[in-house]
Amino acid sequence: MKFESKFGPDEIVVKDIYQGEKLIASHLLKVVHIVVDANGTVAYLCENPDNLSRHYYLESDLEGDPDYDQEAGCYPDNEDK
Repeated sequence: MKFESKFGPDEIVVKDIYQGEKLIASHLLKVVHIVVDANGTVAYLCENPDNLSRHYYLESDLEGDPDYDQEAGCYPDNEDK
């Protein structure tokens, strides 16, 4: 079986925290591990670089970085270096 995920290892994602309709915080997180359960539900173990805490999130809870190259599985090299 082939499983696909929206985000890749080491990708930086955003977790927005809302209180009602109001956005109260956005956290930048690093994807550490991808888990696919028997039903095909994808979850991501993400690490907060500020305090190194790790939590699982569903795909619908996270937003990805448009600069991340999903095909290559990494961020493209910065050509300005």
